[in-house]
Amino acid sequence: MVTNTEDDDDSQEETVNYKLQYRNLKRKLKFLIYENECFQETLRSTQRRLLKASRDRSFLLDRLFALEKVEASSSEGEETESSDDGEMLRSDAKR
Repeated sequence: MVTNTEDDDDSQEETVNYKLQYRNLKRKLKFLIYENECFQETLRSTQRRLLKASRDRSFLLDRLFALEKVEASSSEGEETESSDDGEMLRSDAKR
């Protein structure tokens, strides 16, 4: 009859071990879910910052290109005007 109690003790220990394993795994799962949520939030905020930086870059490049076009067209006009002004200054200096 002693063997029956020993068998019962062994089966209870195995059950307890399964319960402990289940509790440990459940605890680890909860931690991993929490960690995953934290990483997802970090990813979302980083993606928002990247999107904002990309938009700012595109906006600034568009403005830069627009200003370069204006400067290029105005510099061509200024060169012709400045050469005309130089001739006028020379003629005034001769008088």
